[in-house]
Amino acid sequence: MNFSLTTNVLGSPVVALVAQTPSQSTSPEPNRLMSSTLEGFFVFLLFSIFIAIGIGYRQHCRQRDYALQQQIETLERIWKMTPQRDK
Repeated sequence: MNFSLTTNVLGSPVVALVAQTPSQSTSPEPNRLMSSTLEGFFVFLLFSIFIAIGIGYRQHCRQRDYALQQQIETLERIWKMTPQRDK
């Protein structure tokens, strides 16, 4: 609570008691809380993106391995179909 010096209608000084609301507080606590909340959200977002990229990369590797395996099988079938020549 703060005291403020004002004047009344007649011009004589009057001391008034002024109460502060929580939003008017001068402590940096709300700013620190907001900052830490945003930092926590940012770290969570980065961690989630990192996991999503890792999962996507693993799926890409599986698809690439499957495609290579299919190509190898196709080449083996072609190799078996060609007549063997003796040298």
